[in-house]
Amino acid sequence: MSTTKKLLITGGDSFTDPRGSFYIKNGIKYVWADYVAKTLDFDLINVSRCGMGNEYINGKVIDAIEENIDRDIVVMANWSAMNRTALWNYSFCDIRFSEKLKNNPMIDETDDEYNYYEELHYEATTTLRRLWWSYIADKNYPECSKEDFWSSVVNVNLRNIYLLDKYCRLNNIPILHHRALSIFSGVEWILKNELNFQLRNRIIFNSRKNQYYKKIQKFKNVVGDPDLLKHGTACFDMYEKYFISKEEKHPNEKGHQLIASSFVDKYIELYS
Repeated sequence: MSTTKKLLITGGDSFTDPRGSFYIKNGIKYVWADYVAKTLDFDLINVSRCGMGNEYINGKVIDAIEENIDRDIVVMANWSAMNRTALWNYSFCDIRFSEKLKNNPMIDETDDEYNYYEELHYEATTTLRRLWWSYIADKNYPECSKEDFWSSVVNVNLRNIYLLDKYCRLNNIPILHHRALSIFSGVEWILKNELNFQLRNRIIFNSRKNQYYKKIQKFKNVVGDPDLLKHGTACFDMYEKYFISKEEKHPNEKGHQLIASSFVDKYIELYS
């Protein structure tokens, strides 16, 4: 059946995925994407998935566009952090700090299946770190220094953000960008299970030379602070007051409504 409604396609992580157990347990049925679609009277396809990174967001949004290319489409992306990666659109590793099984608040002692998944996740993360370290330390590949490694991590993430924006522009599709998490948050965890703000700041500083960093800095279609890559401007930082609880750091109903309002306001400013 044909429709004259615009189609909103949204991509993101757990800040945009209504299937998160933390939402279900707390009776939260709608996320910001639902409120935006309702306010603007758009149809909605939400391809977000908990724990996913920027390669997934870019790819799944483009898939949804291509599957609905005959529709009048609007895209809204709520980007994730650099320490998240996926294989074939399945969550392979959310490379977290302090993912040890003991005393991990994510572990539900009554859920054996979930605990088994977390154990496999921990083993995969440990193996990945060993693999990356062995590659960096391999004398046969002297060009792969730690700095080269960090440059590659940054380049892949920023390229995904830039290319989705360019793809939409080439197809005359309105697009807005926000960030659920600060895009550089946790980047140092990829190689070592520790907080290292000095290293993180150095990676951010060196990233200013990256071609996509410079291009993203010129974006005018960013929700919230116009600097998409600026630390402290993510939904996680801005809506802390509206978390479900101190322990469950995801937006409550009011938080999602506020995030939705920021998207709606920017859409009206730029595209109406």
